[in-house]
Amino acid sequence: MQSAPLGRRIAIYGGGGKTSLADAIARKLGIRNVSLDSIQHGPKWLQTPEDEFARIVESRLDESTDGWVTDGNYSHIRPMILAKADTAIVIQLWFGALFWRILLRSVRRAITREPLWNGNRESLRMTFLSRNSTLLEIIGKKKRYANYANIIPQDVGPDTNVIIIKGTRQLNDFYRAHGLERRLRRTEGG
Repeated sequence: MQSAPLGRRIAIYGGGGKTSLADAIARKLGIRNVSLDSIQHGPKWLQTPEDEFARIVESRLDESTDGWVTDGNYSHIRPMILAKADTAIVIQLWFGALFWRILLRSVRRAITREPLWNGNRESLRMTFLSRNSTLLEIIGKKKRYANYANIIPQDVGPDTNVIIIKGTRQLNDFYRAHGLERRLRRTEGG
């Protein structure tokens, strides 16, 4: 893992901790957290159309002149985000660890009825019995998650700092090295 300083325009990719890391970085640096999921998932989980989604994200990045951090693996807007980013972070966890983290998070959110974006909440039915299950999604995208550490460095400009975090130990070391603090619960984003 590289230990270069963080920039002020940071894009986070990969799996198993993107949102928490984005939140911690935004709080530490005093920059805007542009939560891609909060833009993508409207009320009642309705998805924002791709062109509108891209327009909103670009607008929020452009108006955040003091800096921003994004988290999300939305490939159709990745080139636009990376063209503006000075730092790209990839969280590359072993698939078993990734799956376990997502499972625990989804069950916790379902049981506590933790509010997510735009009033949405996860349910046990959504987690285990839905075609839109996050667990099914990560199983279906297992190879893609494993390949972000190869994809992202190829997509950035020559002046973009790329940080690859491999495993939970390196993720914890990254938090410590940058003086970042985790929150126990995620709050409404945007």
